[in-house]
Amino acid sequence: MKFVLLQAVITCFAPTCINAQDINNAGSTAYSIDSCRQLAINNNKQLRIKAEKVRAAGYQKKEAAAAYLPALDFAGGYTYNQKEISVFGSDQLLPIKSFDGKGYSFDLVTGPDGKPIMVDGKPVPKQMAYLPKEALSYDIHNVFFGAITLTQPIYMGGKIVAMNKITHYAEELARAMQDDAAEDVIYSVDAAYWQVVSLRAKLDLATNYVALLDTLQRNVKAMVEQGVATRSDLLTVDVKLNQANVDLTKVDNGLRLSRMALAQICGLPVDTEMILADENPTQNTTQQPESEPAATTYNMADVYSRRPDLRALETGVKITQQQSKVAMSSMLPNLALVGAYSFSNPNMFNGFKNRFAGAFSVGAMLKIPL
Repeated sequence: MKFVLLQAVITCFAPTCINAQDINNAGSTAYSIDSCRQLAINNNKQLRIKAEKVRAAGYQKKEAAAAYLPALDFAGGYTYNQKEISVFGSDQLLPIKSFDGKGYSFDLVTGPDGKPIMVDGKPVPKQMAYLPKEALSYDIHNVFFGAITLTQPIYMGGKIVAMNKITHYAEELARAMQDDAAEDVIYSVDAAYWQVVSLRAKLDLATNYVALLDTLQRNVKAMVEQGVATRSDLLTVDVKLNQANVDLTKVDNGLRLSRMALAQICGLPVDTEMILADENPTQNTTQQPESEPAATTYNMADVYSRRPDLRALETGVKITQQQSKVAMSSMLPNLALVGAYSFSNPNMFNGFKNRFAGAFSVGAMLKIPL
């Protein structure tokens, strides 16, 4: 009967062994679950990357909005030409007409008979205008040119409106992905946090169980010496004690590893001594707010709206719809107003001159795909 009672006591206090972690907690500050979440969110590099993507999407949104405004551009250049331009290949002699009261006619050289003298079948004029080749030669060795252009889109086939909507949805998508990543981090923190709390409770249970078996072993030894128990009973207690010590070591090692995992998720060094506020609830004097009763009915529309992954999918569909409009705009007419100020050196606005001069021009540009 005594042996049966002994077996019942051992079975009732047997702990469940699972993997976890522990560190030397002496002198450490207690971390609440909220502080662990905040540490993980502040130190998570993936969340920082997501935040930078949100900023980039915001700048792209501003860039798309700038397409509504006029575009001001400047273009300039320089060209060196080996040769200059000459209108004539050589000096030129041009016959001159005179007015004889009836009209303009050439004053020709006549012979004794009063008829024009012919040379190579052509009459010979008395007066000739001399045009040297250099008079119509222009220096274009060094050419400078430039233009300032102002373009105001009027209708681009709906492309500008669609691009603005795409960048707006892209910013929403980036924020949804950031929220989804933050939720994943919080879930990881919660899992690691309560893993440590659970294993700390199991460690206390395993420690008490080993102490119980140790006391029981001493009592059974005394019973064997008094002859009221057999050595088989003592061996059974020894086996259970050894197994309990092994389980205690497993829980202790697992608790250490779990603390290291939690510290890693929080962005702290793995050897950080983290004492959790919920490890010893009997010493936690903070009054916890009363939990609200669990809801029995749910509005699925609200549930879906709070899921950032579903919002990201919906935003992706909207982006695809706007991209189809951008593709459609390439098959629609495009209309824009264009104003420009062009200048060059040399210029020919008032004869050929080697100096800068320019002029304004205004027009409209219509592009119709055929």
